[in-house]
Amino acid sequence: MFQKHPFGFLSIVRCGSAIALPTLVTFGVISFLPSTTPIAKAKGEECIFQSSVAGLNLVSLKISPSVIEGRRQPEGEVTLSAPAPTGGAVVLVGSNFYGANPGYCVIVPQGKTSQTFSIFTYRQSTTSRGNIFASYGDTFLEAELTVTP
Repeated sequence: MFQKHPFGFLSIVRCGSAIALPTLVTFGVISFLPSTTPIAKAKGEECIFQSSVAGLNLVSLKISPSVIEGRRQPEGEVTLSAPAPTGGAVVLVGSNFYGANPGYCVIVPQGKTSQTFSIFTYRQSTTSRGNIFASYGDTFLEAELTVTP
């Protein structure tokens, strides 16, 4: 089964258990990464692509506060439908605007259903609005964030 999730400026592609992250979006080049390739670090831990667990989905993405002054850090929280498997669950996160950066992934620890993460915001000359995205398995969620001057 082929699936493509729009993910900010990236597209995350799953084809069966293979996962691809475009390393060069401008020419539509997709580079398939082995499942042991680190893609980013979250709180000092490497985020490594892994096959999602059947039946385990992302059920919630919350941002608090949803309106914040630039250079402050709102907190995000992702929640899974059941406890994360052995090794944890890597939830990919992103943003579709330049006012905020949630990083690249959040690791929900083994046996837990949720995990918080910091979102970095930047000084703005005018109010900017956009979405923070989260993706795990077949689930793609978004939450609005407003960054004020």
